Amino acid sequence: MQKSKLNLLGSYAILKAREYEYITTLDKNKVRFFLDSGAYTSFTKGKKIDINEYCKFVEILYKSLDMTAAQLDVIGDPDQSFKNYKFMLEKYNLTKIIPVYQRGGDIKILKQLINFTDYILLGGIAILHDMKNSRKFINYVYKNAPTTKFHWLGFTNSKFVSHYKPYSIDSSNSTTFGRFGRLLLFDENVGSYTFAMLSFKQRKRKFLPKDIHFMRSCKVPENMINGLYLDPNNIDAKNANSYWNCLHILSMIKLSAYYEKKFNTIYYHSVDSVSAIKRIYNIYNECYLKEKPLESIL
Repeated sequence: MQKSKLNLLGSYAILKAREYEYITTLDKNKVRFFLDSGAYTSFTKGKKIDINEYCKFVEILYKSLDMTAAQLDVIGDPDQSFKNYKFMLEKYNLTKIIPVYQRGGDIKILKQLINFTDYILLGGIAILHDMKNSRKFINYVYKNAPTTKFHWLGFTNSKFVSHYKPYSIDSSNSTTFGRFGRLLLFDENVGSYTFAMLSFKQRKRKFLPKDIHFMRSCKVPENMINGLYLDPNNIDAKNANSYWNCLHILSMIKLSAYYEKKFNTIYYHSVDSVSAIKRIYNIYNECYLKEKPLESIL
């Protein structure tokens, strides 16, 4: 069976100042890369991104990667965001750049965008904690752009994805285990997944029989299950290279492959460092593609 590509999303605001050269070495036959402008990150830090520098950075990555890149948008200023998009098209001929339509933007801007492209980033869904309002916003956009492909920024609700089948989505869930101790296990044989809520804080938790059964169906070694059963703190969530952290990442890779096969939706893993990209790529290459056991790379 053909394996899915690894889909990674990185922010220009973070990667530009680091060893981004490594990213250009990623095999385009194995990896899709989505470059986010980092406009929101920069906005929250009171910094500005030079649009010319961003365009030149995009040009560098385009030469070596199977890549999609977001336009440089301006938070709270949809008119200037549209001007930025046109500037990137006209001055740098970045025809594959993807514009952003934010929640609350004038519908006229959306209609202007669909005259230029059939692929648009949809922002503002993730901050709508009320699912009713989220659905209302998505329906409103889809009604006005029925043939457009959309990328949902930071929103991967499975019920919404299965219903709307967006072209692409992204999430930082690959790193949630280290931050929150939330372990995802995925069994690609049945297409089901579960979260085992395991805190790396001092807390005891006895596993239910269904937890143990699911771990075994995911081929977790018995010694790892037994060690975790005796003491949940053995999960060592703060260690980025621990068995459980790597298992979480592998499960996320399998889940994204399932989304692509089941819903025809590309699921990008948002990463915040080059070291995270290296770790995820190694797990993808050795344990997903070559199907080696996780223990062999630890």
